[in-house]
Amino acid sequence: MVFCKENSVKNPRLGVSIKKRDYKLATQRNMLKRKVKNSFMGFIADLPSVDFVVLVGPGVQPNDKKTLSELWSNVEVK
Repeated sequence: MVFCKENSVKNPRLGVSIKKRDYKLATQRNMLKRKVKNSFMGFIADLPSVDFVVLVGPGVQPNDKKTLSELWSNVEVK
């Protein structure tokens, strides 16, 4: 799930939230955060200047590049 809010900075920013209750091991949480951040950096030039917060739910495995690219292409600024 992605939340967006306009910011006063000229570049997009990212926050990733993963609950420890959903992923017990820190290595799992770090791996998921790293994948989301790397995907974000690949699309940063195409994104508007907003703050993004990505909430990773239980059982989600964003291993597929297509899934992560869809995440950034379906963003709507409210």
